Amino acid sequence: MADKRINSHEIARIAGVSRSTVSRVINNINNVKPDTRERVLQIIKDYDYSPDFSAQMLAGKPSNTIGLFVSSNRMFSNKISVEDLLMDFMLARVIEIASEHDYFVLSRIIGDVNDISNQTKIREMFTQRRIDAGIFIGFPNFYSSIEEMVASGYVIGVLDQNIPGRNEPNRIVVNFDDDTMENAVNYLYGLGHRKIATIMGDPRRFNGQQKEQAFFRAMKKLGIVPKKEWIIRGNFNRYLAKLEIEKFLSRNKEMPTAILCANDDMAFGAMKALESFNIKIPDDVSVVGIDDSFLSRYYKPALTSFRVDFDDMLRILTENVIDCIQKPFTEPHRFTISSELIARESSRKI
Repeated sequence: MADKRINSHEIARIAGVSRSTVSRVINNINNVKPDTRERVLQIIKDYDYSPDFSAQMLAGKPSNTIGLFVSSNRMFSNKISVEDLLMDFMLARVIEIASEHDYFVLSRIIGDVNDISNQTKIREMFTQRRIDAGIFIGFPNFYSSIEEMVASGYVIGVLDQNIPGRNEPNRIVVNFDDDTMENAVNYLYGLGHRKIATIMGDPRRFNGQQKEQAFFRAMKKLGIVPKKEWIIRGNFNRYLAKLEIEKFLSRNKEMPTAILCANDDMAFGAMKALESFNIKIPDDVSVVGIDDSFLSRYYKPALTSFRVDFDDMLRILTENVIDCIQKPFTEPHRFTISSELIARESSRKI
């Protein structure tokens, strides 16, 4: 009979893979080769392996496991978007980084953040002591489950959050640079653009609010009054951005000379819409994004964007959460990641 005491290190050794690969298979992350996934699953089945949370709970020991909660809701299309691919990358990187420190990750994709059952499942993962801490990605700036867990003393890491006055030492936050959108406006202004439209992100998320405020702040400093009809809501979604730009082009005679998008995914949607109306990029309209996703350099024309080091963000967030588990912080930990202009073919001087 198979030895039931086998652990994840042994499974990784028998399968000839890394421990992070075993964790990705357990968490059903899709960036594992099918034959590798089947091999690991077969070993797990043969040895009847499961993480022994109950024994650790009874012994009062840490589980050496982090809960990773990702909000991802494909509202407008069943197609895979760059935003979805970015989420997949984040899942995989948190698992890999945690594995480097001998931590497992239990991941849960939250489709509807307002669903009470989802909030209950998040709470149970903490209260049942299945996890030592939680990392939250893609959630509204204020989310009751996050605040409840912070108030209960659990270690919580959040990517993209800013709630004034909340400086608990068990809340680790990593944010985007507040100046990125302003720098993007200044870049377009330096190219001679004065007629600048924008596609905004999700106003529920801090980064959506942050970029929106920065856009208006930058335009005001430059003495430009944005046209109301040129402020478009895309909610960080490519397909919604495409639909909104198509509506915009159908009802507006005056065209901007540049469109600034709050992320690359929406920029791709905008570019598709412009192409369908035979509007040339950048001859007729320049398009600029933010994130510099891995597809931006390969797009036609290649997308000008502001590069954000997501790998650095995830490493800082994950490693600080682990550090706080092992030795509780006595002071708040807040980090900001800057961006870098990557000028390509989608923008030009006028």
